[in-house]
Amino acid sequence: MEIRVLGPVELWHRGRPIRLARRQQRLILGILALRANESVSTSQLIDLLWGDAPPRQARAVVQTRISELRAVLNTADGGLVHLHTRGGEYRLESPPSAVDAQHFLALSQAAREEPDAASAVRTLGRALDLWRGPVLGGDVPDESYATVCQRLESARLTAVEELFDLELDQGNQRGIVDELLATAQANPSRERLVRQLMLALSRVGRSAEALSHYERWRRWLADEFGADPQPETQRVHLSILREGHEDPVEEVAASADGPVGRQPHADVSRLLPPDISDFTGRTVEVERMRRLLTAPTRTGVAVVTVVGSGGVGKSALSVHVAHTVQESFPDGQMYADLHGCDHRDPVDPAEVLGRFLRALGVAGTAVPDTVEERADLYRNLLAERRVLVVLDNAATDEQIIPLVPAGRQCAVIVNGRAHLGSTFGASTLRLAALDPASAGELLARVTGDQRVHAEPAAAAELSRQCGFLPLALRVLGARLAAKPHWSVEKLRGMLRDESRRLDQLSYREWDVRASLAASYVGLSEDARRLLRLTGHLDLAHTDPGIAAASLDVSPGEGEALLEQLFDAHLVEAVRAEPMVGARFRLHHLVRLYARERATAEDDPAELTAARSRGFGAWLTLAELARRAVGDDTGMRHRAVAERYPVGGEPARLARTAPLTWFDGERAALAVVARRAAGKGHPAACWELVDAVSPLFRLRRSLTEWHELLLVALASARSAGDRLGEATILHRLAACSRDRQDFTRAERYVEESQALFATVEDHELPYLARTGPVPGETPRAATPTPAHRFRLDDLGHIAAGPRAGLLLVEDDPGTGPARR
Repeated sequence: MEIRVLGPVELWHRGRPIRLARRQQRLILGILALRANESVSTSQLIDLLWGDAPPRQARAVVQTRISELRAVLNTADGGLVHLHTRGGEYRLESPPSAVDAQHFLALSQAAREEPDAASAVRTLGRALDLWRGPVLGGDVPDESYATVCQRLESARLTAVEELFDLELDQGNQRGIVDELLATAQANPSRERLVRQLMLALSRVGRSAEALSHYERWRRWLADEFGADPQPETQRVHLSILREGHEDPVEEVAASADGPVGRQPHADVSRLLPPDISDFTGRTVEVERMRRLLTAPTRTGVAVVTVVGSGGVGKSALSVHVAHTVQESFPDGQMYADLHGCDHRDPVDPAEVLGRFLRALGVAGTAVPDTVEERADLYRNLLAERRVLVVLDNAATDEQIIPLVPAGRQCAVIVNGRAHLGSTFGASTLRLAALDPASAGELLARVTGDQRVHAEPAAAAELSRQCGFLPLALRVLGARLAAKPHWSVEKLRGMLRDESRRLDQLSYREWDVRASLAASYVGLSEDARRLLRLTGHLDLAHTDPGIAAASLDVSPGEGEALLEQLFDAHLVEAVRAEPMVGARFRLHHLVRLYARERATAEDDPAELTAARSRGFGAWLTLAELARRAVGDDTGMRHRAVAERYPVGGEPARLARTAPLTWFDGERAALAVVARRAAGKGHPAACWELVDAVSPLFRLRRSLTEWHELLLVALASARSAGDRLGEATILHRLAACSRDRQDFTRAERYVEESQALFATVEDHELPYLARTGPVPGETPRAATPTPAHRFRLDDLGHIAAGPRAGLLLVEDDPGTGPARR
């Protein structure tokens, strides 16, 4: 079976097409084939099929078309292609050979590995012959284009460019010049095509046409992007102006004075990308980097590394600062993207050195073969020069070190996601998300000030929904700019559903999910699992003990894996105190991504077990603290929720300084209780709230305590847990007494007693009743002394119809309570 998506979607079996009558059938098959062997949710299919205007019965339509496709595949296929459904997600299992897009990518890569140009031309020709038109026949909504089609369309153009390069190298400019002209005109943003067209036109005697095309394209580039052509393109243009009868490539590469060629200061290399016209915020970071790069007292090359998570704005900051200090480096500004943070292999430093040397005037034939010799020549050329080097998206120190000049007057800016520069004395700047004010300003500058300022509340919420991450803000701003009829409130509403929020944070080549995935795939399997479980638990923060519990590993292993996530900038350190230890949290969008991956990759039973272990660890700590302060009610009951052992500093602190532990963890405890209630663990919720009640009472946090007790009560009642409901009612009575709400306290006491009386003996060592009330006939005693129970924590109720009631509690067999 063969699925063709490089053009209108077609399904072939044994050399014959199989008719797919409906558009939705074809598009669903095409989308699943483009993401073969990956899960695609129903919601994603709806978005990709209908964009912003799905029909009312969209989900039913998708399910019907899936059933039809499965019937077609099961009838025709011999067992290689299968369509699976699991939990609202679909996955098309197929070998690469069954999808023409995968075949195209494989042939394109094979062409790059061919031993000679002629073989590479043939292989690229076979790859490009697979294309019959736009991906999926161009039959997708505009807003779905970037998600579905852009990557393949870009790969096709790259293959076309590589084929043109090979043809030009073989002297076949006459055979390709007209096709190259049409391709370059259709794709003006591909600057490589512009250079190729100028070369081809000049070689076939059409230099005037080459210059005319360049001038039109240069004006378009300035009007559309406010940018200038890259230096390499400018050199080709200049060479045609100077020597129209000579080959521009040979003229640019020629050596004027021996193997090294012209001196670098004679023709300054300025390779920086354009500055970001709407760069916003980062005032403190910009000034600090400027000082470090231009300090007159430095004794060696100045190296500044900018590290942070994907999408936080490292590249934008690096390029912006480079432009602000370029006058301090008049001998040149070098730039290279090292591709250490994307799915491609990191660039070999030898390749970058070759580019830099050629930009500095070294003839191609004079560039040494080994990385060591290239680094020696590079440092020799820059020894007395004032040159700034920007290394974007670096992976490791080993990739960077050969590219660092030795000259004291040089400077280097490096950025990446890993911690960089510690092996060669760099100054490190750790970049975080924007502050709310800067985030709002960036959104306004990308979208348009007037629209954002007209809806300030919606704009502020939009910034919060994307966690103030610059990449996400740019995506949203670009989407608003592309849709002038959209309000900010409309887009805010589209992001309200957290389960689909990452789907909305994609626009053309900008994709927050893809940025996060680049960091995720670089982790070890255990670290990926920890990230998934941490996002699934969705707590305020985590620490080595909770990480160990969720994974069921030792605290040491949990800490090592957390540090791996920290090094990849997938968790943020929020606290590191000697008494409490390190705490980590997930950025809002990282949490959403981790939850997606947990749903896609982890078994539901394992997720439930991980939740139980995580909540159980918090229960263990809470009970250590409760025992340390003394349970003010003496309540004892059989544990229902799972406990998980916790050691180390958190346990020691809860045991020896319970109020210090509570002060540091109070907000987190409230989040844990609410998560336990919301994720189907009612016993963990009410037992945790019961355990920390004495601590809330000692700190007199009565309002917060009361709110949490109501959460626990609702959770116990929804689960039909009489023991939990009775226990929390007992706590509510104490809380109401402290809040001077005596009437409510009495009612809670009575409700608690009634429920305790229904709990089986094996569930509770002794049950509850109140002591006698003055002026009333005492209630009948419970059957055994083990069932005496009076609430001493409530103290004296000083008002109401039962004034003088003393509620106390004894251990079994100790006789009447003291008044």
